[in-house]
Amino acid sequence: MAFKTLPPRALLRELLDYDAETGEFTWRHRPREMFRNEQSFRRWNNRYPGKKVGCLRQDGYLVVHLGAKSYTLHCFAWLYAHGEPVPPAIDHRDRDKTNNRVSNLRAATQSQNSANRGGRNAIGIKGIRAYKGSFRAHIRYNGAGIHLGTFATPEEAAKAYQDAAVRLHGEFARWEN
Repeated sequence: MAFKTLPPRALLRELLDYDAETGEFTWRHRPREMFRNEQSFRRWNNRYPGKKVGCLRQDGYLVVHLGAKSYTLHCFAWLYAHGEPVPPAIDHRDRDKTNNRVSNLRAATQSQNSANRGGRNAIGIKGIRAYKGSFRAHIRYNGAGIHLGTFATPEEAAKAYQDAAVRLHGEFARWEN
């Protein structure tokens, strides 16, 4: 996935206000020179300033449209609070994609960001699959799959996954759903 160029931080601060405590953005009043005519200027400034920014995208992220492009608000929160460079992946510590508080966002690699996801399998335990009366543990690290072993119980397999997750992913390790 190609990294989308974000608007300049100065423009972002001119268009939006950001509350780092709540993680919410609101529209700011815009100057006349941003509009083609007086009617558009008045319409915008009578309708939008002070209102919340963002709509929920199907994948659970909050997005905003500026011009012909859409942007995720967690990237704007990072840029607003920290400036450039914006990391290639920004992880939501609590896994809530709508919680864009600065304290909830951390720079990550794509691998670390993926490690913080919950499990979605039939057993309900991340990294564990039933296999011929036993349970296999499997983890991904830097794009590669690692087989951790086959175990008699899901609890044993889960323990192996948890140990590997902490060793490989550190603070990003997540094993519960």
